[in-house]
Amino acid sequence: MVEAAPTPRRLTATLAALLAAGSPLVLAAPASAVTLVGIDRAVIDPKIPSRVRADVTYLCDSPSGERSLNVSVEQTDPEDSEAVSFGTTRAAPAGILCNGLPHTQTVIVQSKTYNWLADVPAIVTTTLTDLGSVPNPAYADAKRIVLTVGAAPPATTEPPTDGTAPPPTGDTTPPPADTPAPPVTEPARPFAQ
Repeated sequence: MVEAAPTPRRLTATLAALLAAGSPLVLAAPASAVTLVGIDRAVIDPKIPSRVRADVTYLCDSPSGERSLNVSVEQTDPEDSEAVSFGTTRAAPAGILCNGLPHTQTVIVQSKTYNWLADVPAIVTTTLTDLGSVPNPAYADAKRIVLTVGAAPPATTEPPTDGTAPPPTGDTTPPPADTPAPPVTEPARPFAQ
């Protein structure tokens, strides 16, 4: 019996099922270059209603070249079809790890128009693009998700994608008064376009 080649949708569904089941099979490195991306959830930030936190799980095993992870959210107000909330964001390529293991990143999507509405469906789309090859293959997932107001974000070991530093861990007591201050460095400047 000849089995049909897996489609991106079947691969994404398989990855999601394996992750949900905690399967150790996902931890094994694939035999050939594989890239998968999927949306896990999207919730409205409880403190800033113009932000959505989207959890995206991806897997890629070819470490050569940069990757671009983009997430966009669009939501139409059910009472006013002309009021559309829309936002998009791109995760830093340096934060995308391609080592054959699944990774989850939480990205912040800021609405450029209106605040997000709770208990109203939104279209959430994500793409993972290989910038290091020609042509640039892209892998995508899109879901219709009813946005809810989320709880505080879970602790993560993945690098943050919104430009903030992770919370301090370990001993946070200040150093003794005779300890010299660390050198002051200028923060990185944004890329000029």
